Amino acid sequence: MLKKSVALASAAVASLCLGAPQGLAADIDPVTGLPLYVSVFGGTSVLKDLEGSLLNYPGFYSILDTEKGYLIGGAVGLQLKDFLRAEMEFSRASNNNAAVLYADSNFILASYSVTGKTKTNYLLANVWLDGNNSSPIKPYVGGGVGLGWGKSDVDFGFGLGPSTQDMDPTLAFQLGAGVNAQLTERVSLDAGYRYKVVPSAKTEFANNVRIESHVVQVGLTLKTSAAANSIALAAPASLASADPVTGVPLYVSVFGGTAALGEVFGTYIGYPSYSGGLTTEKGYLIGGAVGVRPKDFMRAEIEFSRASMANKEFFTSGYFGAYTYAASGKTKANYLLANLWIDGDNSTPISPYVGGGVGMAWGHSDIDLGFGPNVFDMKSTFAYQLGAGVKLEVNERIDLDVGYRYKVIPNATVGELEGIKAETHSIQGGLTVKF
Repeated sequence: MLKKSVALASAAVASLCLGAPQGLAADIDPVTGLPLYVSVFGGTSVLKDLEGSLLNYPGFYSILDTEKGYLIGGAVGLQLKDFLRAEMEFSRASNNNAAVLYADSNFILASYSVTGKTKTNYLLANVWLDGNNSSPIKPYVGGGVGLGWGKSDVDFGFGLGPSTQDMDPTLAFQLGAGVNAQLTERVSLDAGYRYKVVPSAKTEFANNVRIESHVVQVGLTLKTSAAANSIALAAPASLASADPVTGVPLYVSVFGGTAALGEVFGTYIGYPSYSGGLTTEKGYLIGGAVGVRPKDFMRAEIEFSRASMANKEFFTSGYFGAYTYAASGKTKANYLLANLWIDGDNSTPISPYVGGGVGMAWGHSDIDLGFGPNVFDMKSTFAYQLGAGVKLEVNERIDLDVGYRYKVIPNATVGELEGIKAETHSIQGGLTVKF
């Protein structure tokens, strides 16, 4: 259990070593109109002991101890202002497992030496504030928020081999500071510290796990040339804000946020007097869309998105009464939707929108009642969504988006249950690039 939590922790190590993009004034990304940079980094990762509450044993805890490990990663970013950088970071941390302890609120009950590795992946949106840009050596400070996921392979040495515990994406953040040293007009070195935190992680066996990782890292940043940008992004640059196939403006968006699935239940196939259902914890939703703007006030797009929620309780009812069981595992739903959005006043940098879409959904639920997980598949079926939000124009080609989505699967069949209505409420943020 803890093993999985550990996986998260390692991620903490995955802090980014983004280098400062100084001297980018002449290096313009033709899509965003802003200076572009790419960085790679690596360093040491120290993971604090991971303690979590055992799901099926209230009052008992597991603790995973790891050794010092390493972190590697990369980032792609933009210099928004002389003093301000924004970037997307992907990084991975790896730590060797050392020991697993089990305890109650007063005593350590058992301790085992273990082997194996805990690995965590991080996807973070970072913002960094740079110091004096007139100097070749300058300090910076900042942080970011995003997702962390991973796995831990823990081997107790009983001849059974490692036990693998997976962790689905969950909220994470980081704080950091460091110093950039400019070597040439386009290359700089970075040395810094990162403090990565997963405030409340959950695995199949433990929850309320706080993961904290301390990372010391170094990195190299390359500020791309205008020529390189124009080659790498030649297609978008040459589009002149219009898709050559449709003749109308084209855009791409990515988004993510929280997902709350309402109680779902249905009747057993062939036994209409018997029903079953499931409740879940709040989860997450991530996705992307490709669209066109046929009118100034209208957008049409194709969206793919995925929602994931941790299971909480499974319940059944029939002639012999009603029963409720604690459940673990994950419920996941995929959506492929054709959306239409109506925008408000586009003459202002902030404008509201409303709309929705129709399409299909499919997925599965891994339900574990304490005897191992059982996988129940949901076949493709009709789905729709309604939504509203606000767009913020950052520049001519970049928009930020905050919105609400109400996704509905009206009549699903999952395993042996039919007639299921699944309703999901999502609060999400996104980024749109207009070509």
